[in-house]
Amino acid sequence: MLNKAFQKQYKGIIWKIRPDETAGHLVLEVRDPSEKETFFSCIRTGNGTFPFDNLRLEEPWFCGLEAVAHNHVFLHGYLSETLPEHRGIMAYRLRDGVLAWSDYNPVFGQAVAEGVLAWNYKSEPRRYQLIDPATGTTIRTFAAEESPWKHTSPVKFKPVHLPQPATLKREELNLLPPGVQATADLLPWGELQLLAYYVATGEGKMMDHYLQVTDSQQRIIHQDLLGEGILQRAMDTFFVMGNQLCYVKRKSEILAYLL
Repeated sequence: MLNKAFQKQYKGIIWKIRPDETAGHLVLEVRDPSEKETFFSCIRTGNGTFPFDNLRLEEPWFCGLEAVAHNHVFLHGYLSETLPEHRGIMAYRLRDGVLAWSDYNPVFGQAVAEGVLAWNYKSEPRRYQLIDPATGTTIRTFAAEESPWKHTSPVKFKPVHLPQPATLKREELNLLPPGVQATADLLPWGELQLLAYYVATGEGKMMDHYLQVTDSQQRIIHQDLLGEGILQRAMDTFFVMGNQLCYVKRKSEILAYLL
């Protein structure tokens, strides 16, 4: 059996998950449609503690998670309640969730090794600026025709391993419950096989979604029900980061197990 690394149940839907470049933290955006509220949570993956949880902005709904890098979490607002364009950068310290700086004029472009690339939403044509991630001050600006990516380098993130779509063979299907669908998500991991599969429930087109980990002898060492009565297959149903298998269960709970 696998040993649990951490587990957290949220009130709302886990909408987005971002790791930091060291793979030492996961930051989650959780949205509660019934209350029109959004909050953010940070998990330290090494010990399962929470540097911050239930972090909320003054604007409770029209906000979101942009990126996690340089020991900071970057959040955004929106240009308006009816437009999808982002506006503003709010930078919170990763270690404790304290606001480091905010600016409602720039639009987040990308975290790079040298800082954060952004542009002012009012400027046309678009002109990028390189921002210090810890203070929000401008390090340098770029001419409108100048590509900032030629003068910066990407942030080096530790890899996050995702499953790939797979079509199960007949002998594999025979080892799974009746009604299992041939299309699944598979990630071989050393001598282990990590498999997410779907089983038709017999109620219209509904399916149940399972995660299963087997060893080299095809023995099940971990199994969980990820979702019940779903109509569409999910994307990126689980991932491996470092030595941990991470997945979302019933849209509102995140779990991690040591591999």
